[in-house]
Amino acid sequence: TCIQTITVVDTQAPELIGVPADITVACGELSDEAPVVTSLDGCKGAPEVIASTEYIAGDCAGNYQLVRTWSATDDCGNTATATQTITVVDTQAPVLNGVPGNLTLECDQVVPDAPEVSATDLCSTEIKVELNETETKGDCPNERTIIRTWSATDACGNTAVAEQTISIVDTTAPVFTCVLANVTVSCDQIPEAEICKAIDNCDTDVEVTLDESQASKDCEKGFVIIRILTATDDCGNTTSMTQEITVLGGKLGEKSLSDALIVTAAPNPFRELTTLRFTADQDGQAVLEVVDLQGRRVNELMNSSVVAGTNYQRELNAD
Repeated sequence: TCIQTITVVDTQAPELIGVPADITVACGELSDEAPVVTSLDGCKGAPEVIASTEYIAGDCAGNYQLVRTWSATDDCGNTATATQTITVVDTQAPVLNGVPGNLTLECDQVVPDAPEVSATDLCSTEIKVELNETETKGDCPNERTIIRTWSATDACGNTAVAEQTISIVDTTAPVFTCVLANVTVSCDQIPEAEICKAIDNCDTDVEVTLDESQASKDCEKGFVIIRILTATDDCGNTTSMTQEITVLGGKLGEKSLSDALIVTAAPNPFRELTTLRFTADQDGQAVLEVVDLQGRRVNELMNSSVVAGTNYQRELNAD
């Protein structure tokens, strides 16, 4: 009789299938789905796979590690173990929401208040947004630049910064408060220069200068005086107004405007239509003007040559 004893032993652990490799991901990119790991054993089909996860905190909320461990044990106590290390990092700055665009305003416009700016982040919550505002002077008193800077920092030290630049400019020229009309006068009736005031949207004390020029001063031949008023604000914006004074020729001993017929009408208009008639007592240039109570010309009815002894007529319409 022969006896053979065959001893079967199981010393081989199961094989784990589908274990993923170690990875590094951004904190907002980590998938919530765990991989499916299975097992295969040479003696018994597929032992149960037990999975566990260990959380290892980093230096901030967005930096940490997840260590996933899978194990399978067959009926003979042989165990297979595998791990995957997931390194999660936070390198992305927050996003600032509601930052306004740059503005350019005239110096008399109201600068808007700074709006509420919020921040969102993939890994941190309740991020504080800080506002810093600086102001620098411009090239003139009415100009300046305001820079508003918003910043937000997450738990891992990533910082987002955004700016708004508000430029305050003065490009509006002053405006004269009066009008200088062109006039025609005799040599002994040249009016004094009138210095009109000017107002400005930002400058409370506008500088007004007068420049006067004339080619000659020949009362017999006549001449023209040019007066130019220039208003300049603090930022160099200017407005000019020109008055032309035509001085009629003729000897002063002859007929002058002081000898002219002056008709005063009040109230103005005194009637819808007024007819003015006169007879020239000498040859020459006749000027018929309508002026207000301040002596400023508002209309010119006639400015032409006349012949002695001739009758002339002009109509004044109240409109």
